[in-house]
Amino acid sequence: MKLLEVKNLKTHFKTLDGLVKAVDGITFDVEKGKILGIVGETGCGKSVTGLSIMRLLPSTAHVSGEILLNGEDLLKLPIKKMEKIRQKKISLIFQEPMVAFDPLYTIGQQFLEVLNQHENLSEDEAYERSIKMLELVEIPDPKKRFNEYPHEFSGGMIQRVMIALALLDDPQLVIADEPTTGLDVSIQAQIINLMADVQKKMRTSTILITHDMGVVAELADEVMVMYTGKIVERAPVKDIVESPLHPYTKGLIEAIPKLNTPKGEKLKPIPGMVPSPFDLPKGCKFYPRCPVRMDYCKDHEPPYVEVEPNRFISCWRFTDKEGGHSS
Repeated sequence: MKLLEVKNLKTHFKTLDGLVKAVDGITFDVEKGKILGIVGETGCGKSVTGLSIMRLLPSTAHVSGEILLNGEDLLKLPIKKMEKIRQKKISLIFQEPMVAFDPLYTIGQQFLEVLNQHENLSEDEAYERSIKMLELVEIPDPKKRFNEYPHEFSGGMIQRVMIALALLDDPQLVIADEPTTGLDVSIQAQIINLMADVQKKMRTSTILITHDMGVVAELADEVMVMYTGKIVERAPVKDIVESPLHPYTKGLIEAIPKLNTPKGEKLKPIPGMVPSPFDLPKGCKFYPRCPVRMDYCKDHEPPYVEVEPNRFISCWRFTDKEGGHSS
């Protein structure tokens, strides 16, 4: 069953240098209890997609399309109602958790403030729920840590606290924006395992935003690959990892370090750079970097089509010139 349906979402920013189409007409959904991974390089539009769903964008952003949560269009809600939906129905795990917490208040004070805003609980009930969530994310001695300040936690521990805070109100959807960025590799593995365990226990739907295809392969049920504000491929994670179709997806997977890589063998980075949003290619946006490009791709943007059941792609090698599936 679909919890979230995003239809033709466009998020454009007016700047002094021109219009930036950060998200440019994407359509996807998230099923209840499932994890959707959104992956791509910096600047592809994945974080803006998450912030668009939360409606946490500056006034320079123009958002259009539909964002349906249980059939209710979030873009049409008054801001006061949207504020009640945040944290209670949709919560966000920030990329930098230390910035997300107020350094002047203890972790416990910040947990209780969230519960006071969204739940009708007694002080004791709010305290017990907070401790329970800290235990869920495996914070040692949670009653002691409840009274400590954010700076007293390590990077890995404050990320665990951030996850606990995001789940405090038992939301229907969690948006995790680069939840392992900046952490030591061993700590990253711990956070990945923790998120997998917590998601299984709580059955919360999750949008996992990351540039790391390895993280997506570990956690996601389905993967959506973005490039210059558009979806270039979407499929179940097993299909993406074992048989990627789009050349950009293949490039992301080939760039993942592997344990069995022979000593001295170099990784295969994707050549070139993500194009400037003010100077995008006319046709396929990946054309300048594509190892299998055709002349036709240069001037014609491929449509986004379903080539197999639940498998979508935007590439002329899998699409005929009329926009249908190329068999």
